[in-house]
Amino acid sequence: MANIYAEYLPNIKTLAITTVLLTPRNDTTLLWLSSDRKKLILEHADQTSRITLPAKVSGQGTQHLQLPDTGELQCVNRIPAEPIFSEDTYVDLWSATSLGPETRLHCKRCDALLSDKKIKIWKDLPSEAWAEMMDLWHCHKPEEPEPTDDAPAKKGYAAGNKLVAQVGVGLVDVMSFLVSDEDCSVEFRSSEDGDNIHEVYCSTCDTALGHRDPLSEGIRLQKPYLALSSSQDKITRSYDAAHWFSCYLNQAIETQGVRKFVFPNLPYEIWVFSTNLAYSSLEYPQPKQAMKVLFRERQGGQDVETLRAANLLIETLTLSPMLEKLLYQVLQRENLKLPESLKDFMGWQVAVLPVLYSADVKSLENATYPWL
Repeated sequence: MANIYAEYLPNIKTLAITTVLLTPRNDTTLLWLSSDRKKLILEHADQTSRITLPAKVSGQGTQHLQLPDTGELQCVNRIPAEPIFSEDTYVDLWSATSLGPETRLHCKRCDALLSDKKIKIWKDLPSEAWAEMMDLWHCHKPEEPEPTDDAPAKKGYAAGNKLVAQVGVGLVDVMSFLVSDEDCSVEFRSSEDGDNIHEVYCSTCDTALGHRDPLSEGIRLQKPYLALSSSQDKITRSYDAAHWFSCYLNQAIETQGVRKFVFPNLPYEIWVFSTNLAYSSLEYPQPKQAMKVLFRERQGGQDVETLRAANLLIETLTLSPMLEKLLYQVLQRENLKLPESLKDFMGWQVAVLPVLYSADVKSLENATYPWL
């Protein structure tokens, strides 16, 4: 029938409504705002579609909007508007504080149980930039009497100190869990390059779940491939991969202070263009908060180090190879959902990734998402 995509642009306080018809308009085609200015209604080809607007439009009474000219299939309406979402901090999904001794790990694809109440303690790992932050602190901290060169080593955070997985303890970062071999039931296989890293698979459905980390002597399970439950309610909960990557990119922006990133293994670069977008569409008729991510192949065939040396505002994403590929698949998937005129911007492809806040997490806890 049609595609409707409404996006709120907060910097210019404008609601941009893109309407794409599959067949040319006729005398019965109508597009208007409801009397309370909260919904957008489209009538075309004997069908009626509605979405809730992702911004507040002033005024009362119905307001008819421009439709594509005869023979054309797309048009854009721009309307002054105000935000409906208050500024809030994104949710760090499945942090250590939200987990407990009753937490059970499952394969997201087949629901197979990977760990059943074996992990009694959950601890958050420091952010990826912890070493640089600690080094900065040592340079600028107040003077202390009798400083010693081995102080960091004695306090447990020197570079030589080794993080090792412990039985009964789950270590958590934004995209993965680090657990001991004894606390998780999975299959191990050598990776294709023949190095000492072994990939981890679900023993039931043969889905790749992560890898065995030789440095920490534990298993690193990737959150986008997992589901969680509690032994108390036994309801498995999971999130779409897009939610995980928006969370990861938000944290990367906070810790590294840049918005452009490259992959160590894939020849692409991404640019987080906006982190406070609100949108709705026929696929998602209720307003969602999101980030807009631009992506493209690296220009000029430059390798990662050459590109970073030429531009100090580019950093490298520290994702595993399997998550690098998944992120790019998610960006391509989300790009296909946009109207044709919004899929590209100045040589970049565009993707909109939903961002979860506390209220969103409560409403999505029992949702089931398609497997990627």
